[in-house]
Amino acid sequence: TEKGTQFLKEFLFGFAKAKENWSTRLISDHLIHDIKEKVQSGERVLCALSGGVDSTVVATLLTKALGRDRVKCVFVD
Repeated sequence: TEKGTQFLKEFLFGFAKAKENWSTRLISDHLIHDIKEKVQSGERVLCALSGGVDSTVVATLLTKALGRDRVKCVFVD
């Protein structure tokens, strides 16, 4: 809607009393740390890409966490 962003902000920070104490950098750092903990040293990962945003973000996070040599991305049409 025309005022959708304002509505969401009022709901989150007014009604729900949520705190704006996060950033995309903190989230990506946390996810990269989790990937490093879950994928054992020497293991490789196969990542299926659809061409959409979600799978592209996953491929990027995997590659940042493990390095190009440990991630194999395959496009799935």
